[in-house]
Parts: sequence; C-alpha cells; structure tokens
Amino acid sequence: MKNKHLFIIPILTLICCSSAMSQDIHPSLKKTASKIDTAGDYISMTKLDGDVAAITQYLEIILKTARSNGESIPENINAKDLFSILGLDTLKAIGSSAKELDNAWINHSYIENGGSTKGLFSLIGESNQDFVVPTICPAGTDLALQVQIDLRELAPMLMKVAKLSGKDQMTADMERIIPEINMTPTQLIAKLKMTVSLAIDINTDENTQTNPLAIIAGSNAIMRIDGVNWLWDKLGDQIIAQSSIPLEKSELDGMITYTIPAEMRKDMLGYSPQLIIDKANGHIWISSKPEFYAICKSGNNSLAKSTEFKAAMEHLPSKGNSMMYLSKGMLFTAQSQYESAAKVNMFGNDFAKGKEIIDRLMEDITESDKGWAMALSKDPDGILLASRGPVGLQHLNFATKIISLLTYMNIQKEEEKVMRNKLGPLDNLE
Repeated sequence: MKNKHLFIIPILTLICCSSAMSQDIHPSLKKTASKIDTAGDYISMTKLDGDVAAITQYLEIILKTARSNGESIPENINAKDLFSILGLDTLKAIGSSAKELDNAWINHSYIENGGSTKGLFSLIGESNQDFVVPTICPAGTDLALQVQIDLRELAPMLMKVAKLSGKDQMTADMERIIPEINMTPTQLIAKLKMTVSLAIDINTDENTQTNPLAIIAGSNAIMRIDGVNWLWDKLGDQIIAQSSIPLEKSELDGMITYTIPAEMRKDMLGYSPQLIIDKANGHIWISSKPEFYAICKSGNNSLAKSTEFKAAMEHLPSKGNSMMYLSKGMLFTAQSQYESAAKVNMFGNDFAKGKEIIDRLMEDITESDKGWAMALSKDPDGILLASRGPVGLQHLNFATKIISLLTYMNIQKEEEKVMRNKLGPLDNLE
C-alpha cells in the first residue's frame, strides 16, 4: 500500500509537541527550567545527571560488538574516557522552549553542565562576556555577526583522543617547530583565542529592491579580529610580501594601514578597501571604505543603542560569546530581490519545482515587525542558545523527523527497485 507509512505521522506529531500545562518540576531540573521559558508554547527538559554513566555502558557494548564483528576500532578506545575528554560526562540536564510572540518564535535551548570548561565546552570561550560587534558597528547595520573561538585547550584534547586511538604520530607532529613562527602547533593553538566581528550595511533604498548591482555598489562592510595581533607580528610581513596586490603602507600613532593603490580602485564600484593593524588596542580591521572604518572606530550612534536592534534582541541574552543579527530592512530587500529574479526566470527551469516552498519561506521571514537574531551565551551553570526567528524549535524537530521518515521511505523504494531489477517483473515468476 502506498499509504502504509502514514500512521507514523500523527505519532510523530505527538512526540514533537509538549504540553505547557503547569506541573511540578523535578528538583534536578529547576536550574535548567530557570534558563528557558517555562510559559512557552513548547517545552522540553531532560535530566541527564547520572544517566551519562548508563549511556557509556551501552556505548561500550556497541564498541565491543563492533570489534567482534570485524570493525577496525582501536582497543584503547572506550566510551568512558572519550566522554571525559570531550567533556560530555559533565552534562546534568538539557532543556528547550519556544514561544510565539510578535509574529516570530523566541527559542531557548540550554545545556546545564555545571559551568564546565572541559573538552568541547572549552571552545566556546569564557562566561558572561559583553557582545563586541553591536558596539562597533553603526545603527542601521543590516547584518552583524560575532564569533568567539577559544582553541587554547584544543591541542591537549586532540592528543588525548589520538592516544586513545593509538595514533602516536600525531603527538610527534604537534611538537615539531614551524619555522615561519618558531613555534610548535601545540604552542600555536594554546594561544589562539579570538573574536571575529563582521558588520554589513547594505543599500536598502527603493532602487535596490530590483537591482542587485545597487546593493553591491551602495553597501559597506567591516571586519574586526581581536586576539591575534601577536600572530600578525610573526606572519604579517610575509603575508603582505606574498600578496599579488601592491599595497601601500602608512604608519601613524601605532596604527599600520595598508591600502589598495588609487589606480586599482577606479573599477571597484566606489570601494577603497583597507587593512588596519591597531597595535595599541590589539585589533585587526578590514574595511570596505575609510569613511565606514572611521564611523565604526568612533563608537558613536552604535547598533547596540538602536531601537531596531534592541527590539530584535528582546528576550535574548544581553551578554554572550557569539551572535548574529539580521535587520528587517535586509529581510525585505532579500524578498524583493528574490521576487524580481523569479519573475525573469533567473533561477532556471527547475526552480519551479521548489518555488512554492521558497515563496512561503520569503513570506515567513518578513512576517514579523522585527529583525531576526541569535545569541550563544555561556554562564556559570552552562550554555544557552537563544534566537528570534520564523520557526520554533518544535517545527525543526518535527521537520527533522519527517525528513528522516521520507529518507527511510526513499531507501525502501530504492531497495525494492534493486530487487525488481534482479528478479525481473513479478508476473514472469511462475
């Protein structure tokens, strides 16, 4: 029967939906509950403290079974040590919530790990930090992105995993000197803690609604990298020397500026890219225009103070390690550009197959009166990922299960097709 799998869909629906009815919260989940919205339309919490040991026991059985069936899994690898190295043995609880508000979904996902900085959790950075990018880009910025990366504990973690795997050569390779910087990979990685901030202010006037070139020509962009000036001191001159662009260098008040020669800027749509090394403050700037760099460097009339940004970040963490913000104007411009391109069949003939779902997506991303935002924040108890967007977590969970189901059904069809090819038409079997 073609409909033999349909009975699974209502079951999946029940699995993906959580009741928001008031109920007593288990004592071990109260801290996680305080980090999410327990009054949301969708709530899910799971206690993990004490359960990780049971999970590792099952994984040990799986590893043992795989080895006995001929899988090439090193004997030293065991689930308990692997979980400890990755920091997964510190998990106490996880929770998530989604609430519909202002034609948008406010999502919260929390991992309670007691504030652990072991393993994978060390890569996120330190807790309770102020966001950087909203303070350096001006109000009206359409895309603001900040990513913090802390690799200082990565090398020891990798070498512990390598030792479990029996790959001793990796340890030797990590201790070899890199001549260009006179450091070993271990020493290099142990110093890598950086924050990368990117801001783009696109041209959102009426002309850009149908003209992609107007967006490109009228936009501004800037990137700031914090925490790697020491590495630039070692490699900067080599990078500039090996560049195919004859950059012009100037120095003033501890600032080293590299610019593209004037004759090369004639065909760059009004852009005048700059690379600025701020030794005094430990910043590396890359800017599309000197004027935009000056605005960002001043800190005046910043995005953080703008009404639109504050509205998008409402109910999201005010401090954190990484974040992303998309303005309402950028979302509307994206929709207009898409509609204009679709009218002239810019996407090709096959586009019609998926046009309906993309049309709906464009409708959803512009439905709210506010922009979209996402924030990753680390606090003394764990890690919070929060967002304002067009879909709730329950929709993503449901979509994941539906995709898995459709994938399974497709595999079944392919297997049936292979069997038919091998056996021939069923009516020929007598």
